[in-house]
Amino acid sequence: MKIIRNLNSKYEYSQVAQHLLAEVLPSFEHDEFLKDFETKEGSAVQDLRKVLEGTLIYQDRHYNRADRFLKTSYFIDHTINQMTLQEEKDQLITQSKRANAGKHASGDSLSKRQ
Repeated sequence: MKIIRNLNSKYEYSQVAQHLLAEVLPSFEHDEFLKDFETKEGSAVQDLRKVLEGTLIYQDRHYNRADRFLKTSYFIDHTINQMTLQEEKDQLITQSKRANAGKHASGDSLSKRQ
């Protein structure tokens, strides 16, 4: 758990730490798990609590960072879509003007013939 906590403290290794945590945590019996955290000075529960709290703090940071990146990507997608829509709108306007100009030119030639 301490290794996972240490991996989780670095952004580059946070995904690895999360996968390890998902695999390791369910595989231990709670008595066996607490026995691994027993120290001479403190209780196993307190030591485990400190490690898990440290892991949770970094998990929250990584989650918030990923959430910010996701929101930023939506903004970028929206901006690109709006630019594309504006370009298409400009093309339609140009085509419409050309079509109207062609109609007016053909209409002028018809009136001159009559």
